[in-house]
Amino acid sequence: MTDTRYLKRRGGRWYFQLAVPADLQASFGRKVIQSSLATADLREAQRLRWSHVGKAHEAFDRLRGRRTLTADEIETTAEHRYREILEAAAAAREAGSPAFFAPPVPSPQGHDEPHDPELAGVRAALDDTLEALRAEDFRSVSREAEGLASDAGAVMPPDAPAYRSLCRSLLVARAEAFRAIAAYKQGETYTPARPFNPTSIDPVTLDVRTKRKTPQRATSGLSVSDATARYVAERMRDPSASWSNQTKAQYEASFRLFGEHVEGAALPAITRQDASSFLDTLARLHKDWGRAPEASKLPLSDLLERYSGEPGLTNKTLNRHATALSGFFRWAKSNGLYEGDNPFSNQMRAVGRKNATGYRPFTEDELGRLFRLPLFTETPTEQRLRPNKHTVRHALLWAPLIALFSGMRSGEICQLRAKDVREENGVWFFNVSEEAEGQSVKSAAGVRRVPVHSMLERCGLLEYVRSVSGHPSGLLFPALKPGGPDRKLNWYFGKRFMELRKEAGLIRSQLAFHSFRKNVGTALERARVPESEAVQVLGHEKLSMSYTVYSLGLDMAGLRSVVEKIVYPHLDLMDLH
Repeated sequence: MTDTRYLKRRGGRWYFQLAVPADLQASFGRKVIQSSLATADLREAQRLRWSHVGKAHEAFDRLRGRRTLTADEIETTAEHRYREILEAAAAAREAGSPAFFAPPVPSPQGHDEPHDPELAGVRAALDDTLEALRAEDFRSVSREAEGLASDAGAVMPPDAPAYRSLCRSLLVARAEAFRAIAAYKQGETYTPARPFNPTSIDPVTLDVRTKRKTPQRATSGLSVSDATARYVAERMRDPSASWSNQTKAQYEASFRLFGEHVEGAALPAITRQDASSFLDTLARLHKDWGRAPEASKLPLSDLLERYSGEPGLTNKTLNRHATALSGFFRWAKSNGLYEGDNPFSNQMRAVGRKNATGYRPFTEDELGRLFRLPLFTETPTEQRLRPNKHTVRHALLWAPLIALFSGMRSGEICQLRAKDVREENGVWFFNVSEEAEGQSVKSAAGVRRVPVHSMLERCGLLEYVRSVSGHPSGLLFPALKPGGPDRKLNWYFGKRFMELRKEAGLIRSQLAFHSFRKNVGTALERARVPESEAVQVLGHEKLSMSYTVYSLGLDMAGLRSVVEKIVYPHLDLMDLH
């Protein structure tokens, strides 16, 4: 399936198109935003659309009074402030007020150098500014930052990454201005560092690390990139203790981006400021940046240029990156590669109640509305069990039922091969594994065997499996196509299920395919199933070393008895029997 979100083809050319929210259409002056992308190439249009998405949402936020400052606006603001300080100093000198920065300071006793009160004041102001940068103390510029944000119509709470970036940039501009004035007083010239809104700065030297400048601080020891490569290799060496493919890919992305952020610095030189500024930098990326097919191959600097914008990454996503890097630094310290305190400790960002709550289960009334949709009630039995042509509709017919009576994740279901539905001692089960190419599980505990619930047998699942077993793809649902950054088979399926859910009127927040797992977990707990048994079906880690180390787990009959306790007393599925 071709990803044409926000795109419209007209006259052989691609256009960006986005509906204006209903509450903004009157003030915006139109219902749809449409602009030419000046290309006939779909891949190029897919790449170009994201900057338009970011600008559109920025415009929406501005109209709602929620706009934040962009990185370019912060840079322009800081540069303007730098010039203002220099112009004020020049005006004071012309007016005959040389002591612009501070009142005369008594000359130190025994000091041979001629004393200049203004130069002493400049140096004192520079020291205070550098100390504020070291401590990330923004009190001296907070009122100025709030005023600048207000003048621009932006709303930036003190804990927002953009607010911190603005304050830091104002301090950098102030320090650079003080250095320029001090140089002038001593008959020297000074060229300020650029940009004022850097990806990362050294608070003492104000050295800027961006793609336009190669840092000089790498001294000895492995680089971040080399060290993280060793870490990944060690974690993947033993298959019994290795990460899943998905976790490995996510962690490698975090390591790659951080390595590019510090631009080749040696591991021993990494500081807490590097960690904090990295998370602030990632926060500037649009929340959908990872959906672009080429994003995984682009350097961080290009990602920031192409995909910055609001809404940015959530704190939950930033915490995932912080967790990966915190684990790496723990390993590096235990292996003698890093001596300081873990720079990513205590770097977790606050997560709101909505994110903390997670997905919610469907009510039985909602399940009834879902399974009474025409897809389930009007599809002929012959087509449901023995289709002459496989479409995504067949995945939509079966995957929700499988999830509801097994607790399996959408990715686990969509990647099933027909031969993954097997029989042992008279019990049919789903073999959830990473045995076939392209298959992956969330964790080591995700590799498991889940018996086929009797309700699924009554609905004809085994008959469907027999009918699809000869398909060349080998897939249980042959019509599914890979998509997304990880090329997962549940990528496009997830979007189709969302449409199906909305068709049933299930638009309550925090409902998704994952909600079926919540239903299963709730059903098992209400059936008084011990948690040590439930986790073997759900694919979670066991709770104690006693069973993790010294038990092989439930046999197939035991697993079947657990699965059969998944019941929904008021759910009528007679149309599917």
